Amino acid sequence: MNLIDVAKQFGTPEACNGFLESMRWPDGVECVRCNSKRVSKFVKKASTRARKNAKTGAIETKPVPARILYVCLDCKRQFSVTEGTIFNHTHLSLEKWYMATALMVYAKKGVSAMQLQRDLGTAYKTAWYLSHRIRKAMDLIEAAEEEPAIRHVRVKSIVANIPKVPRAEFEAVTKALLATPPTPASAIEGKRPRKSDAKRPGPQKRG
Repeated sequence: MNLIDVAKQFGTPEACNGFLESMRWPDGVECVRCNSKRVSKFVKKASTRARKNAKTGAIETKPVPARILYVCLDCKRQFSVTEGTIFNHTHLSLEKWYMATALMVYAKKGVSAMQLQRDLGTAYKTAWYLSHRIRKAMDLIEAAEEEPAIRHVRVKSIVANIPKVPRAEFEAVTKALLATPPTPASAIEGKRPRKSDAKRPGPQKRG
């Protein structure tokens, strides 16, 4: 699995939603409130909403993209695949989450927030908090040492120097992100993003 594969596999919201669904609920979707498996999936059509501009006070119309939602047939709760997870309320698409995860997992020497900013086309602050969360997930995996294959390893590149690593690591980081409690960006260890943020260190040699 390489970066081109990631772009192809997660090129649509449906594909991204389906992958996260399988990671979160491997035995079938469960209601986030009552854990019932009597759940129906539907697509909420794209719409618009009016919001007041905090700076100018003007009322602006913002587009709301279509969303894939679930409804519990028992307690009637509506929810999304990201509800209650770190992916929720980030205003960042799952496509960019997956690409950022792939870029950081596949990098041999680490990826800075500035590079993520350029590659993903986001604001620097967004890239910084995104990289911080993914690094935390990767650290959790390395600390657990559950499987020899799930760790930061050096791998060869294929033609055109496209990096590739075991798919298991990409899936493991996604699962670790799902298990990470949602934290407001402003509350992450009280840190503020800086242009001089350090890169994730490469794998250390073991004696």
